[in-house]
Amino acid sequence: MRFFPSAAALLLSVLLCMSGYALAQAGKSPSAYLDSILLQQGQSKSVCGSDYQLTQLRKDPLVIARERKMNEDILRVLNNQVTLNGGSGTSADPYVLPVVFHIVHSTDPYAITDAQIINAVKDLNDAFSKSGAYAASVGADTKIRFALAQTDPDGGLTKGITRTKSFFADNMHMSLDDFKMKRLMQWDPVKYINIWLVRNIAGEISATFSCGVWSRMNAGGYATMPFSVNGSSPTDGIVITGFGPLLAHEMGHYLGLYHTFEGYCFNNNCATDGDRVCDTPPDGSTGASSCSSPTNSCNSDTASNYSNGFFPKDVPDQVSNFMDYSNTSCSNQFTEGQAARMRAAIATQRSSLINNLMNKPCSDNVLASFTRDNSNPKVNDLISFTNTSVNAVSYEWLIDGVSKATSANFTNTFTTAQRFKVTLKATHSSGCVSTATDYVWVNCGVTAKFWNNKQLIASKTGVLNDTILFTNNSVGASSYQWIKTNNNGTVREVITSNAAGGGANDLNYVFPDPGFFRIKLIATDGACVDSTLDLFVNIVDPTPNAYVSIYSAYCNQQTKVNLYVVACNFGYAPILPGMPISFYDADPRLPGAKKIDTTFILKDTLKGICCGTTYPLTLDVKRPGLDQLYAVVNDAGTAIPIALPNTSLTETNYIDNVASLTNFRFRATVTPANPVLRPGDTLRLSVQTFPDPTFNSTFLWDTPKQLSCATCTTPLFTADSTRIKKVYAKSFYQCFDTATVTLTVIQPDDFTVQVNSAECAGADSMTVNLTVNSQVAGAGIPKNLPIAIYNNDPSVAGTQLLPPLFLVPDSTFTLQQNYTFKVKKTTTGNVYAAVNNSNTTVPVSFAGAPFFENTVANNISAPKTYTQITKVIDTAICNGDTVLGRTVSGTYTDAFVTAGGCDSVRILKLTIKPVAVTKTTITVGICEGQNYEGYTKAGTYINVFKGSNSCDSIRTLNLTVNPNKNRTNSVQICKGDTYLAGGKLQTTAGTYVDSLKTSVGCDSVVTTILTVVPVPASFLPLDTTMCIGKTLPIVLSYPTTLWSDGSTSNFFNISQAGSYTAQVVDRNGCKGNDTVNVLFNRCIPIQIPDAFSPNNDGKNDVFKPLIGAPVTNYRMQIWNRWGQLVFETRNISQGWNGKYLSELQQNGAYIYYFTLTDPDGVLIEKKGTLILIR
Repeated sequence: MRFFPSAAALLLSVLLCMSGYALAQAGKSPSAYLDSILLQQGQSKSVCGSDYQLTQLRKDPLVIARERKMNEDILRVLNNQVTLNGGSGTSADPYVLPVVFHIVHSTDPYAITDAQIINAVKDLNDAFSKSGAYAASVGADTKIRFALAQTDPDGGLTKGITRTKSFFADNMHMSLDDFKMKRLMQWDPVKYINIWLVRNIAGEISATFSCGVWSRMNAGGYATMPFSVNGSSPTDGIVITGFGPLLAHEMGHYLGLYHTFEGYCFNNNCATDGDRVCDTPPDGSTGASSCSSPTNSCNSDTASNYSNGFFPKDVPDQVSNFMDYSNTSCSNQFTEGQAARMRAAIATQRSSLINNLMNKPCSDNVLASFTRDNSNPKVNDLISFTNTSVNAVSYEWLIDGVSKATSANFTNTFTTAQRFKVTLKATHSSGCVSTATDYVWVNCGVTAKFWNNKQLIASKTGVLNDTILFTNNSVGASSYQWIKTNNNGTVREVITSNAAGGGANDLNYVFPDPGFFRIKLIATDGACVDSTLDLFVNIVDPTPNAYVSIYSAYCNQQTKVNLYVVACNFGYAPILPGMPISFYDADPRLPGAKKIDTTFILKDTLKGICCGTTYPLTLDVKRPGLDQLYAVVNDAGTAIPIALPNTSLTETNYIDNVASLTNFRFRATVTPANPVLRPGDTLRLSVQTFPDPTFNSTFLWDTPKQLSCATCTTPLFTADSTRIKKVYAKSFYQCFDTATVTLTVIQPDDFTVQVNSAECAGADSMTVNLTVNSQVAGAGIPKNLPIAIYNNDPSVAGTQLLPPLFLVPDSTFTLQQNYTFKVKKTTTGNVYAAVNNSNTTVPVSFAGAPFFENTVANNISAPKTYTQITKVIDTAICNGDTVLGRTVSGTYTDAFVTAGGCDSVRILKLTIKPVAVTKTTITVGICEGQNYEGYTKAGTYINVFKGSNSCDSIRTLNLTVNPNKNRTNSVQICKGDTYLAGGKLQTTAGTYVDSLKTSVGCDSVVTTILTVVPVPASFLPLDTTMCIGKTLPIVLSYPTTLWSDGSTSNFFNISQAGSYTAQVVDRNGCKGNDTVNVLFNRCIPIQIPDAFSPNNDGKNDVFKPLIGAPVTNYRMQIWNRWGQLVFETRNISQGWNGKYLSELQQNGAYIYYFTLTDPDGVLIEKKGTLILIR
C-alpha cells in the first residue's frame, strides 16, 4: 500500500475539508449520521428561548392537543371559514392591544426610564407597521398595534409600567426562576400583554458539538405561545433582556408565529407544515448568514404547489424575517402570511386583548406610585412604603383588597409567610383615581437559587471528563447542600465540587457517568430552609464511535486500485493516531473474503463528532478485474470473518465500521449497441470508458476496414456487409478493457403494393388506403419509400399522375404496412399505385429507384375502381301513409350534392298497398295521481297501432284529470290529552292522515299536524340546603300559580325548613305540579390549606378546601410553574394527590384557583399559592 500524489487528490482534500458541517452540506455518506447530531451551528450567543420551552411543554399530550386545536382554529380563519373580529386579515382597521412592562432590576428598577419604554413601544409598532426604521423592508403592515395600558386591573389610571427591585432580575433561570419572577408582578394575562424586562437570562437552551468544539446558546428572551398556557396562566407573557427586533420576535411567538425554521425543510403542505405560513420559504438552518448573500438551506420551496404559488423557483432563506435566527442586523420584516396568521390568532386565541384598557379611565394627570425600603422581607419585618404619587389630594392603602390607611405614607409589619398585594389609590381633586400595586413576598429569610453554565455535556470516567458549574446565588442562607438524583428518582446523593473552579458555595462537578440527572440546591440559615426545583441535565456518553467511507476508487496498472478513504468519529472523545483500517475484496463479516494489501494506520487524531483527513491510497490487489472493495475501520485485519472489537479502542457500537464501494472496474463500451443498417448507410460509432474519463484513455480498433480511423473514439462506419468490430481501450493508469459491436447490414428488398380502397374526400380529392409488402424477411419498409398514384395503368402512355407523391414517414421492420393518404380525384374511375417510383413520367420507369430491389417487375398494383356513392330503398306502405314524401307507387331517383363535392344518389322503389288506415276517438276521465295507459296529464293524445293487415289504426284520446282535495289542520294539545285523527284518538305528536272520496270518486285527504306541548315540570329549584338566616327566593312567571299554603303569587320566599308544592297553568293552558324540599344548617367560611405532603403517611396527603356550606358549580384547578394545568376537578369531594400523569410532582409552589356558587347564588373565586412538600 502507498500514497499517490496527484492534483486530483489535492483538490478532493480541499473539497472535502473534513469538518462535520462540510460533509453534511456536501451530501456525502457521513451526512445522514452527522445531521442527526449537528442540528444547529454557530457561535455561542443569546437567542430566543421559546423553542426550549415548547420542547418541554410538548412532552404533555394535553399541550399537544391544545397546539393542534390552535392551528386548526387559525386555519379556519385563514380559509375564510370564520370571520375575523374586526375584519379580514389584511384590510381591517388595526388591532390595538394593551401592553404592560414590568421592569425587574436587582439594584435600581428606575435605571430603565419611561422614555426608553415609550421608545420600545414605538419601535415595536414600527416593526409591526413597516414604518420608521423598518419602512424600507419588503415586509407587510401587520395591521396590529400596541399601546401602553392606561387602565390598570383595579380600574385606576396608570402609565402601563411597573418597577420591582428583586434579585430574580440577575441570571434569571428559565427553568428554575420563571414562575417566581413572574409572580413578583403580573396583570391579568387575559386582558393585558405582560412584558417582563430582566437584566439577563440564565439557562442553556441549545448545545452542539462539532470537531471537538461546543457551540452553546443562551436565551435573550422567550414568550408563551397561545396554546402553551391554559386560561389565565400565571406565566403567560414575554420575558426579554432588550428591545428592538428581539421584542418583535417574541411578540410574534406570543401571537402564534413559529420560527421560520420550524420543521426545517418539510413542505408537503405549506399551510400545515414548517412555520405554517406559505409566503416564508422553508428554512433548515439557524446558523449565521450574510444579509446580502443569504444561504439557501432547503430545496423544497417549490413543493406544496410552489408553496401555494409564492415560490415558483427555489429562493434563499428569508434572513430578514423577524422570526429567523440567522442575523439580527437583517431583521426588518413580517410577511403578509405571518400578519394574517397573527390576526387570526388574536381573533381565535387572544380575543380578550381586544379591549379599551389602553384608554384612560379619567382625563386628569394624577399618577399613583410608591417605593418600599425592603425588597426581600422576612416574617415580622416592618416595611415602610413611601408615596411618590403626583397630582393627588387623598390616598388609600390596601393589603389584599382590605383598606389599611389613608395617610400619604404607610408602614406595615407582615407576620406570615405569604404573598401580599399592596395597593395605593391616589385620588385627584376631580375624583379621578390612579392606582399602583406591588406584591410583597414574605418568607422566612432564605431563598435558594442557582444557575448553571451548561445543560448538556459528554462525560464518563476513563473516557472523557467534563464539568458543569452550578453557580449559587441564593439569598439569606449560610449553609448549602447540593443533591443529585437519577432520572427515575431511585438514587439520591449529596454531592460536592470535585473539580477546581467556582466559588466556595458553588458546585463545579465532573459527572463520572452518562445519563439524565436532577440537581437541586437546599439552602438554610440554621432556622429557615428553602430548596430549588429540580434542574434536569443531560450527560451523554463520550465514548468514540468510528466511521469509514470510501470515495472514487479506480483501477491502476491492471492489478491495483487507487482510492480515497476518510475516517470519522461520531463520539465525543477523540480517537488518537494509530487506528487501523483494513481492506477486503468481499464482505469480511462473511466467510470467503480475502484481505487486500497491508492494514493502513491513521496518522492523525480524530476529534469528536468530526471527520479526519481524506487519504489517497493505492492497494495492490495482485489480480485484475476487482469490482468491489470493503474497508473496515478499527480492524486489525488478523482474522476472517472479522469480529469487532479486535483492537484496544472501545467504541459505543460497531455499526458504522464497515464501508463498501462497487462498480469501479475500468470498462469500455461502444454505442449504439448492435445497430441494423442497409448497404451504403453510414453510422458514427462512439467509445466511452468508466470510471476513468474517455479523454484520458487511448483506443485501437482491431480491424479498421470500413471505419474512418483506427485509434479515434468516434469512427464513421460505411455499411457493406454485416461486420463485428472490437476496440481495445487503455486508461491513463494503464488498465485495459475491450468492447465489441455487431453491425448488421440487411440485403436488397422486393416491394409490392395493393390498393384497398379509393373514396371521395372532397370536390377534387380522394382518400386512398393501400398496403405495402416487403418480400425479404428482416428487411422491412424503409423511411421515404415513394408511392405514386395514377388514374390508369402507369406502364401505358397517356396515364396521368394523381399528385402528391407519398413518402413512407418512418422505417419499419415488418413485412407489411398499411398507409392512408389523400391525392387528386380520378376522372376515369380507375386507381393504380406504383411503389419505389420517384420518376413520375409515364410510361413509368424504375431506373434510378431510390431503394435497391431484387426486381421491380411487381411494383405496380392491380387497378381499384372508384365509384359514386349510391343507396337503394325498396319498400311497401299502406294507403294513406307516406315515405320520404311519396304517396304513389313508383321508382324515384334523387341526387344529393354535398358542400365538399362528394355527391350521392338515392333510388326509392315504392309500392302502395290497397288497405287503408283506420281512425277512432275516445274520451276518458281519471283522478289526480292516477294514469290511463301511462298518461297522467289532461290533454289530447294520438296513438298509431299496427293492425293485423300491417296497416295503421290511429286513435285520438281526450283525457280529463279530476283534482283530489287536500286540507291541513294544525292542532296543539297538552301532554296526557287526546285528539281524534288518523281514525283514532292520538296522544303523541305527529302527522296523521284521514282519506275520504269526492262525488267523482277522487280522494279528499285531511292532514292533521298534531303538536303535544309538555306540561310544566321541574320549575322549582332542586332540593337544597341553606345556611340558617338565609332566604330562598323563588320567582315564577306563569299566568296561574297556586302554592300548597294557598298563596297565588309568582314570588315566594322560603325561610323555614319544609316541603313546598306549587301548581301552575302555563300560557298553553297546560297544568303542572312541582315540589322543593329545603333544609337549613349552620355554615362556616371556606378554609384552604397553604401546604400539603403527599407521602402516603395518612396525614395531609391530599390538597382540597374545607367548605362548610352547600355550594354548586364547583371547580378546582392547579397549575405548576410552567403554567401547565396539572389537576382539575368539578367533584367537591375530590382533592389533588400531588400527581400529574401518574407521576408525583416536585417540591415547590403551585397555584390554585377555585370557583363555586355559594348558597346565595353568588359566584365565588379563590386563588393563591400552595406548597407541595415531599
